[in-house]
Amino acid sequence: MTDSHNIFVKNVFRPWIVGFALVIAMGLTAETPPLFAGGATRVDLYEKGEVSGGLIRLGDIAEIAGDQSELVEKLRQVTIMKAPSPGESRQIKADSVKSRLRQKGFDLSGILVAGSKPVEIVRRYQEADMDQIEQAVRDFIQDRLLAGTDSARIISIEISKGAKLAEGRLTYDLALPKNSRLKRKVSVHIDLHVNGEWTKKMTAIVKLEIVKNFNSDVVHARGAFGHERRLDQRLVLYGNRGHLKVGAPTLAIRVCRSA
Repeated sequence: MTDSHNIFVKNVFRPWIVGFALVIAMGLTAETPPLFAGGATRVDLYEKGEVSGGLIRLGDIAEIAGDQSELVEKLRQVTIMKAPSPGESRQIKADSVKSRLRQKGFDLSGILVAGSKPVEIVRRYQEADMDQIEQAVRDFIQDRLLAGTDSARIISIEISKGAKLAEGRLTYDLALPKNSRLKRKVSVHIDLHVNGEWTKKMTAIVKLEIVKNFNSDVVHARGAFGHERRLDQRLVLYGNRGHLKVGAPTLAIRVCRSA
């Protein structure tokens, strides 16, 4: 190897190599050290998570750790997005979390968000006690329509199918439609509330057996028979309109052949 070659390597090539290595090192140092430095904050996303309310916060979907306790607490309270409907699920990617943090003004140069897979979030739910609601409807009809009278009785109560509701204190309000009166079918509106907020409307259909009371133990009736008979003083109208025609009470029943 000639002296001129050695001089080239010593004065030109080696300094260039060293300088290139320094540039690479500086680039890596500028990008990565804040994420792993002692004062950095780390956000490790869970694979799965659950929420109860209507919002998903970072603390619901990630383990957050760092030396700055105030920053850690602020990160936990950051709202990422709305929660799915009760009983439903939703996925959240790490990129979505980073984007949300930037929108909220956080400097990600000192925050590491780690998570290779989307987080699957499920919203917890409760179901209404249908037996309890049916009893409430029964008591409601008895109080509003049947109180102080024996002219009708409840045959059955049909309530629209229950739904998955948000967790919380469940209450309900019952109401009759306007101008409701005693008839064979009565609708009852049911408003469900969770923690005082309206959540869902249901409908109950109450079937009634209407009974007519008479002072006499006989009534005038028309049928297809050619003889007289006595009827009990309680004549059930429901289901019998095609067979008996109720008239004013008399002392005897006159049943004639149909014309």
